Amino acid sequence: MDPPTTPGDHGPGTGTGGTGTRRGTDPPPSPAPNQGGDTIIRRILLAVDDSEAALAAAHTAIEIAAATGAELQVLHVLVNSEITAALRAAACTGIPRPTAAESLLTHVARLASDAGVPVRTEHVTGEPARCVLDHARSWPADLVVLGRTSHLGPGEPYIGHHSQRILEFAEIPVLTVPPPAASTAAESSRHRVTP
Repeated sequence: MDPPTTPGDHGPGTGTGGTGTRRGTDPPPSPAPNQGGDTIIRRILLAVDDSEAALAAAHTAIEIAAATGAELQVLHVLVNSEITAALRAAACTGIPRPTAAESLLTHVARLASDAGVPVRTEHVTGEPARCVLDHARSWPADLVVLGRTSHLGPGEPYIGHHSQRILEFAEIPVLTVPPPAASTAAESSRHRVTP
């Protein structure tokens, strides 16, 4: 005797796609797993700035790349409005912001190389979320890694505008890495309102 059918079920072998039976509440069939059943990560895009969270994200991305044999691209985006500010800051500090970004990229590349991870760096100017998303698509990356700010929003950790846009519009997995615990505690106490 055939099992009873449920609404939307047209009997054995006639579910969606015509490859097996699918009952009303059963989840759709999963795609065939890759070797080992895990998602294969071959290319990791790491977005960095000069924050402690970005450095923590760099360490995490390098660990993942070393464990999976993935290639790492490190991207720093200088916001258009920051160009004018960078020129002003250069007069005060003597170090232009683009030079500081290059130093940051060199440092992260050295960490990756020391871990045996193939790495390349890129410094671009534009809107950070758009640049990260565009690079993730065009390279193409399998994973985006970025740091999460330590600033707190009302009642919750603050994600940040650029990170939020990347999370919202990314077509691939995104890993956000919090700053080190000591940094988070210091930031929290600095932003805490006391009566």
